Amino acid sequence: MAVNYAKQAEAILNSQDKGNSDLLILMYGSLVTQVVRDVENVDTANAELERLGHDTGIRLVEDFVSRSSLSVCQSFKDTCEIIAKVAFKVYLGVAAEVRQASDSVCFITLPVNPITDFVEIPPALAGLNYNAYVCGVIQSALEQLCLRTCLRAPTPLMYVFIIGAAQSDLRGD
Repeated sequence: MAVNYAKQAEAILNSQDKGNSDLLILMYGSLVTQVVRDVENVDTANAELERLGHDTGIRLVEDFVSRSSLSVCQSFKDTCEIIAKVAFKVYLGVAAEVRQASDSVCFITLPVNPITDFVEIPPALAGLNYNAYVCGVIQSALEQLCLRTCLRAPTPLMYVFIIGAAQSDLRGD
């Protein structure tokens, strides 16, 4: 029997106050701007955004588990499906699709990325990974579930998870 993740996401959304995803979307640009102003270069800004995301993800997984009545994931693929179809919907307001998933690799794509709406990155910040915060959130949340992964966003609409991989093992599409 197929699991209806959309129904589970709606149940979680209906049980909480409206505004979590809207607030994140509205405030994220300000967060990135402040981090860029506070550090000396784009690489340091990327690392700081990922660190901030990591700190958030540690707490967010607890929130997600306590709000949802989801059963225990049986595989890495199940975990990716729940991240894509439930967690993204709850915290970003948009459900994602799992394009490819195996026991060790998962490609998740978003139809739209709400945190990049109304964003224009100046040429001087061309190396800025605007999704670094979200990558940090997901990676640390998975670590809290004992899944050590490497996660990158080769495009603003795609996240790639590789379980057990070192940072240098990941290559973009």
